[in-house]
Amino acid sequence: MDYTILYLLTASFIFSVILSLSLTPAVRRIAVQYGKVARPRADRWHKTPTALFGGVAIYLTVIAASVLFITPTDKFLGVLAGGTFLFVFGIIDDLKPLKPYTKLIAQIAAAVIAIFFNVKIELFTPLIALPLTVLWIVAVTNAFNLLDNMDGLSAGIAFITATALAVLSALQGRWELGAVSFIIAGAALGFLKYNFSPASIFMGDCGSMFLGFTIGALSIAGTYQHASHFIVTMAVPVLVMAIPIFDTTFVTIMRNLTGRSISQGGKDHSSHRLVILGLSEKKAVLMLYSLSIITGTIAIIYPLSNIYIITVIGILVLIGLFFLGVFLSEARVYSKEEMEIAKEKVLGKNNTTVLNTTIFYKRQIVEVIVDFLLITAAYISAYLLRFEGVIVSENLRLITQSLPILIAVQLGSFYYFGLYKKIWKYIGLSDVISILKAATLGTVTTVIILVLTTRFFGYSRAVFIIYWLMLVVLTTSARGLLRMLREHFAGIQKTKGERVLIYGAGDGGNVLLREINNNPELQYNVIGFIDDDPTKTGRKIYGMSVLGTGAELPQIAKKKNIQKVLIAISKLSAEDFQRIMNLCSDNALPCKKMGRML
Repeated sequence: MDYTILYLLTASFIFSVILSLSLTPAVRRIAVQYGKVARPRADRWHKTPTALFGGVAIYLTVIAASVLFITPTDKFLGVLAGGTFLFVFGIIDDLKPLKPYTKLIAQIAAAVIAIFFNVKIELFTPLIALPLTVLWIVAVTNAFNLLDNMDGLSAGIAFITATALAVLSALQGRWELGAVSFIIAGAALGFLKYNFSPASIFMGDCGSMFLGFTIGALSIAGTYQHASHFIVTMAVPVLVMAIPIFDTTFVTIMRNLTGRSISQGGKDHSSHRLVILGLSEKKAVLMLYSLSIITGTIAIIYPLSNIYIITVIGILVLIGLFFLGVFLSEARVYSKEEMEIAKEKVLGKNNTTVLNTTIFYKRQIVEVIVDFLLITAAYISAYLLRFEGVIVSENLRLITQSLPILIAVQLGSFYYFGLYKKIWKYIGLSDVISILKAATLGTVTTVIILVLTTRFFGYSRAVFIIYWLMLVVLTTSARGLLRMLREHFAGIQKTKGERVLIYGAGDGGNVLLREINNNPELQYNVIGFIDDDPTKTGRKIYGMSVLGTGAELPQIAKKKNIQKVLIAISKLSAEDFQRIMNLCSDNALPCKKMGRML
């Protein structure tokens, strides 16, 4: 790389950060002085009046830095011209809210301006490329607009995605577009200092639409639109924008199902749900930052690494995002009436038996699709591991020839062992055993078929052994992800509940702890167990320690600040029950006997 170019890229980024840091507080003072503040509303997340028009500082920073550091090109002018057009409309919208269709028309017009300057997806013929370009730019613009729903979220994701685009453009040798991306990243980072929780200024629509438009346009103008591989060409922009796309798609689906307008405000975004499920605002935003960094990193290394390896990783990450969406949909952000509307849209107005059957089969379809992807990923991964990351043409032919057989046989094996009748979020040891049996039967049957039809010519036995292991790991992990998320967030919520001890570290205590972990509504924060058997002291059940015996209850309760004792002993005599009740009473501890566990 030319060190002069590297110096200019670095200088443009640093200049943008400093200028944004300087302009943002000035814009904030002016906004407050003239009363241009966002006031708390029922459908908004913030709770205090906050200055608007932070997007002005971002826009001025980008323009000033661009004039200083960039030699104009057609694509550069197209990005800034369309962005400026939307910035003006954003200012108008922040002063007097516009109708959703008016904003949509403005976004389409901005996309057309960019196309006029040759900013377009160049993979297809013009008849396909032009409308697809408009659709992409408008979608990303709205994604960032909707993402601006919690302190620091939109600005932080803009910084991460713009940085990823800058690196991609620089690696491709598109220095002018890389410089624009670095400037946008610097402007967003400087603004983020004042926008991160607790925010003292919001960017407003003038900022979110400007950032969304410029990043969306750059993602197709400055990445690998000339790459020879179709998958790389299409996957890179999607991975860079994965989190804005995920949030927008998720909110669109949920609002459509519940009868809400997609354009209306609401506390139903992924960030809001994470907070409702137990995270703090900062941790929720940082979690989404982390996911954006992961997908952005995959996008950067995608064109540089083995396409098969990165494709497998990308598939697994997208499956993970899908399950995150399924989990977040369980958060209670809508009214009971809205959820009934959603149920009717998905299932129709039928009797209970038909409803349950419909749910069952729709869930099965999703599970089959996920397993289809996992089987494919496991098989390709097996070849990559066996042949040290290289798939030569002969092996590619063997994969193409055998993969359809493997998929059909393996899905049939999964069905035979009842994997599609199980509830994933309650996965246990018996389910893992079923997966082992299903994976084994599917693998062995496929090998037998290949032996009979091709005499196994050219195939590697090691590949199928590795495939079997990979499939067991992937299918178990996928089915365990919902349970892991559920228990993790339940654990976060429990820290806000009553601090309790479970009396009884046997079967009854085991069942009770699992019920508490699976049911956040119980609002119990289990600190540990106590048991009259001294040999159990120090041992753990699902990560919870047996802290001592009943005789040590007073000391343990005082040390751990216990608020209640839950008795969970399967076979408890009246005499022992009375002894425990007296022990709790003597130490002013509320005591509750749970229902018979076994």
